[in-house]
Amino acid sequence: MYPGSREPAKLILMEYFHQKAKQTVALVGKGVTFDSGGISLKPGKNMDEMKFDMCGAAAVLGAMKIIGH
Repeated sequence: MYPGSREPAKLILMEYFHQKAKQTVALVGKGVTFDSGGISLKPGKNMDEMKFDMCGAAAVLGAMKIIGH
């Protein structure tokens, strides 16, 4: 995905440590940003669903926000 963008790909690493934790848990979520403006090389069918490509990352960020409070 990233070669078609002016911005380099990003990896976000967030860690939370709790003193009473008994095990390690990893949350992983993929997030692909999508801008339908300009020239589109993809077919128009189902393009409105492309917004869901960021749901995995959004779920992890939301979970970390709650865990951190």
